[in-house]
Amino acid sequence: MENRALSPEQIPPTLIDLNVKGYLITGQLGQGGMGTVYLALHQRLDRLTALKVIAPSLVAREDMLIRFQREAQAAARLNHPNIVQIYDYDIDEKTRLHFIVMEYVSGDNLINFVLRDGPFNESDALNLLVQSAHSLHHAHEAGIIHRDVKPENLLLSDLGVLKLTDLGLAKVGYQVHGSLTQVGDAIGTPFYISPEQVEGGDIDHRSDIYSLGATFYHLLTGQPPFSGKTSPMIMVSHVKDKPADPRTLMPEISESTAQLILQMLEKDPAKRPQSMAEIVHIIELNQKNIRLAAIAEKQMEVAPEKSAPEKEKVLSITFFYEMNGLLRGLIGPEAMKCVVAAVAKTGAKQSHFPREKAVELVQNIQASLSQARHKNIFEKEAKVLLAKHVGEVVLPELSPTAQSEKISLLYITELGRNLRRICGPDRKILEEAMGELGVTPRNIPLSQKEKLIESIYGRLSPDQQKELQKAIQYLKN
Repeated sequence: MENRALSPEQIPPTLIDLNVKGYLITGQLGQGGMGTVYLALHQRLDRLTALKVIAPSLVAREDMLIRFQREAQAAARLNHPNIVQIYDYDIDEKTRLHFIVMEYVSGDNLINFVLRDGPFNESDALNLLVQSAHSLHHAHEAGIIHRDVKPENLLLSDLGVLKLTDLGLAKVGYQVHGSLTQVGDAIGTPFYISPEQVEGGDIDHRSDIYSLGATFYHLLTGQPPFSGKTSPMIMVSHVKDKPADPRTLMPEISESTAQLILQMLEKDPAKRPQSMAEIVHIIELNQKNIRLAAIAEKQMEVAPEKSAPEKEKVLSITFFYEMNGLLRGLIGPEAMKCVVAAVAKTGAKQSHFPREKAVELVQNIQASLSQARHKNIFEKEAKVLLAKHVGEVVLPELSPTAQSEKISLLYITELGRNLRRICGPDRKILEEAMGELGVTPRNIPLSQKEKLIESIYGRLSPDQQKELQKAIQYLKN
């Protein structure tokens, strides 16, 4: 078929309600330089999909069509829960529309979350950073470099699952095909582009590590590491300037997280973490150290002096980290908004939150929970947090509910993550064990916990059992 641009009279004023090869377009999801993404219903399967349609004005450009096709081909090679799945690539004979059929993600991209709600808190940002690293590690293992990692290309679903999308600039097999990229050409987005991309030289997977660092610098602080009046000015800064410590913009960020982000933003690729797996390992190690420090602090039981230092009068980041983890296990991605709203009601700031208002904060959160079983679980766990960080456990008692206590979703999520680490992503150990017991992740009675673990152990080798034993001990801590 001849590739030529459609004339103005041939371009439909809107694609809404248009049927494109069995896909009924029902709405617009987003728009970019390459084209527009629509919400479409696959009528035969009765399934919602995302249809990415290349801009009609670009159809005549062979380089743009190749790039569009390469995006579909690159993404089709990948199968990972944190990567948007590609279903098909096709051309509609009637309208000559070139389109990619993709998995529809009900949610939003990360930049819109920041624009709407402000920077992510550290615990939520680290959770998303781990998911992003897993997705990119899978791509790198398949020989694909993304080359355009940015908040707009990271989608967060309503279920709290992050999805990597838009492989239009992907470099496949670590080889540059055709003439889409020449030495001296900068491929990427100015705010997040790596120094080696700016200089137009050959790149490897560590370029994505830099861009991911720049992305999460933005998500944690509310602004990218470098800014300027023009794109060239911003790109020069990536090559020559040192980024400010993110704690100068957001003091509550922990030292370990700030150091990791700055290490990812090193100009020299050899000084960055050398793989996405290493980034995940660093985060997990830092989180473990935070938990161990909290346990040690509790065990010391040192009596406070009469004039306590200023830092002892405010709640630690660990308190909010653990509170977010507790709420995420109960209400999912709405946890962060719940805490922010509860803090606002106290009239204090989270970055310098008085210990004396901790009980009021917990009461505000408790009152905002709509389900009785959530209130019940929260009451019990929040008392533990208050006892550990404040020494007070005063909370309004709830009337007992008929529902039995259940294993927290956070525990199940962490258990599943550890099993994937130990056994590989393709083994569905947890799912098989839950199926055997006839339970779901959100509905596992506490009385079934030992049976669940026994069922899991029965599916593991002796070495895997030892690894899981260590992980379970860590979860208890």
